[in-house]
Amino acid sequence: MRFMAPNPRLFAKIIGALANIVSETNFVASPEGLRVRAMDESRVMLIEVDLPREFFYEYECDQEEKLGVNLTDINKLLKKTKSSDTIEMISEKGQLKLVIQGEIKRSFSFPILSLAGEEIPELSIPMKVNAKVVSSALKRAVTEASLMGEILRFEASVDNLDELKTYTRSERGEATFIFSRDSGSLLSLEVEENSKAGYGINYLEDIVKTADAAETANIQFSTDAPIKIEFELEGGGKIRYYLAPRVESA
Repeated sequence: MRFMAPNPRLFAKIIGALANIVSETNFVASPEGLRVRAMDESRVMLIEVDLPREFFYEYECDQEEKLGVNLTDINKLLKKTKSSDTIEMISEKGQLKLVIQGEIKRSFSFPILSLAGEEIPELSIPMKVNAKVVSSALKRAVTEASLMGEILRFEASVDNLDELKTYTRSERGEATFIFSRDSGSLLSLEVEENSKAGYGINYLEDIVKTADAAETANIQFSTDAPIKIEFELEGGGKIRYYLAPRVESA
């Protein structure tokens, strides 16, 4: 397997998104592209990264290959890359080689890890709300909500397809964030039935760290069900998260 990343800063953000969730994981390379699925230790959040071969400047892979990698070390190196650098990854002889070409050529080799663990089943969860919002607006809402509470609630109504409401309440007070068509922060909204659910802001903060890598975010949820947040990247790549709800007792 060999590939050259199209945009060093974008690729660094993708690796950073994964490293926020897990320290080690398997990259699954195939002739179709690169895929990663990983769940955090608390089993509250799942992240999926799909990068089709068209996403890369160059991509070579003859057969499926599973590569166990230490994300922590790779993330530290990629954080130091510049927009003018090029990034290449090669698997050979039990090693994953990272080559960064900039003012100087830097090469790093990591052992490919044999990572045990259960297979994560594909998720198929019916969602009653499907919204597309501006990524930067979602990041602002989550970031500012963290100052006021621990749970951010999402609410949508079949009677109002022009607004998606999010809010948080705590002893510190209450904050409400409205994504609307009028303001331009809500790009589309489909609601099959009135839905309301809350999610841990600390996990949402990890999710919106990816927001800078995409212009829009697709949000799907139902009452007291997991939320799915997907970011579409340049070149056809996608990063999606599934986060379990915080269900409060009445």
